[in-house]
Amino acid sequence: MKLNVGSLLVAGTLVLSQSSIVQAEPETATVRLSHSILSYYTKTEEDKPEGLATTKKETQGIDTFADSIEIAAWVKGYAFYAYPLERGVASFWVGKVLSPSLEVGPTLMFNSSKVKDGEESENNKIGAYVWYSAAVSPSVNFELNVNPTIIMGSKKTTDPTAGETKDTTSGFGLYFDAFGIVPLAKNFEYGFGLTYDMASKSTDSKTAAGKTKLKENDTTIGLVLARFRYSI
Repeated sequence: MKLNVGSLLVAGTLVLSQSSIVQAEPETATVRLSHSILSYYTKTEEDKPEGLATTKKETQGIDTFADSIEIAAWVKGYAFYAYPLERGVASFWVGKVLSPSLEVGPTLMFNSSKVKDGEESENNKIGAYVWYSAAVSPSVNFELNVNPTIIMGSKKTTDPTAGETKDTTSGFGLYFDAFGIVPLAKNFEYGFGLTYDMASKSTDSKTAAGKTKLKENDTTIGLVLARFRYSI
């Protein structure tokens, strides 16, 4: 029996058409890129070695491209945020959209590295975030982020002379920001506001010579004059 190629093509087209009707349309995601291009900041670093004098360092400056790049996406009632600026400090947030003005969820930062026959280190944070939004006026929206975290870290180094050193770090951190958001055009927004980033850590070091402890308190306050957001 001879097969008609044209009939097979028609039949195949009908089957594919019907299967595409049965399959649900995939839900599209809203994707947004945010970054700051002008920020004034003050940073305070305080070190308290056990048994030694406390040292304190204060820094002020202006960033023309501040370290606040954010990639965000929303799909099926969930929010996803990535902060991929630098290896070792990048974090990832996953939240549930409870309403157009409220999100909550966990935040994660897991980083580890190992040099062959050398240093090993881990730098981790786990926490949670709350995002809240409210209209201040028809042209300005207020947004607030709060993100407390638990800090965990470790480091192991080996020196031919001093031997092996093991560091164990624990502590807590708090980040929050408050922004005014102004729509400039379709899918394009301008923001201005304040950021606060604090970390309080304690590191125990073990060496062949004994044990030492170091406490660190770091605080950075930023005044962001220009942040832009682009949505797709």
